[in-house]
Amino acid sequence: MGLEIPTPEQLEEAQKRMQIMNLRISGWSMPEIADLLQIQQKEVYSIVLQQLQEWTTLTREQTEEMRTLELERLDAFLKN
Repeated sequence: MGLEIPTPEQLEEAQKRMQIMNLRISGWSMPEIADLLQIQQKEVYSIVLQQLQEWTTLTREQTEEMRTLELERLDAFLKN
């Protein structure tokens, strides 16, 4: 099983998600983003919500990894 090459449609969708999130982070409202990109507001809302959930999941996973690493280091330190 090798690395999958994204289709042009997948790349276009990823670029749209990135553009929406960059605009939102810059302070644009969801209706403004929808008007600019000529898409429905519910699509903007859905993309923003999905991306925030993904970032939250990543942050939790990274926090747990860091916690485990620090506990391992502390255990090693205390054994010496």
